Amino acid sequence: MAIESATAYPPDPCYARLVKNDEATMESLTVPGRLDSLERIGKYVMAAAAEAGLEKAAAYRLRLAIDEIVTNVILYGYDAGSREGDVELRATLDDQSLTICVEDSAIAFDPRQKAPPIDLDAALEDRQMAA
Repeated sequence: MAIESATAYPPDPCYARLVKNDEATMESLTVPGRLDSLERIGKYVMAAAAEAGLEKAAAYRLRLAIDEIVTNVILYGYDAGSREGDVELRATLDDQSLTICVEDSAIAFDPRQKAPPIDLDAALEDRQMAA
C-alpha cells in the first residue's frame, strides 16, 4: 500500500489517494451540510474525474450529478428538517470505473411516503405544479 498525492490541483489532504492492489481510493472529503460546501465538493469531484481520466464533458456531468444529489440532501434533508450534519464523499477508482459515494445523516427520503400524483393522465399544462 502506498499513499500518493494528486498533482493536478493545489496540495490539499482530500486529494491524497490510497493505492491498494489495483484500486485507488482518494482520501474522503467531509464537509458541513451547507450550500457553501458545494465548491469544495465540486473540486473533489473534478479531482477524482481527472484521476480517472474522464473527458471534460463526462467530468462536468459527474460534477453536476453529485452537485444535485448533495443539494437535495442539504435542502430537503438538513434544512427542511431543521437539522445540521455533514456530507462525506469517497471516490474509488479501479481500471474500469470511478465510484463516488455520498453519505449523510440527514432525514431519509422515502418516496413511498408521498401520495402519488393524481393527474398523471392529464396534459402537462393541466397538471398541478409540484410543491
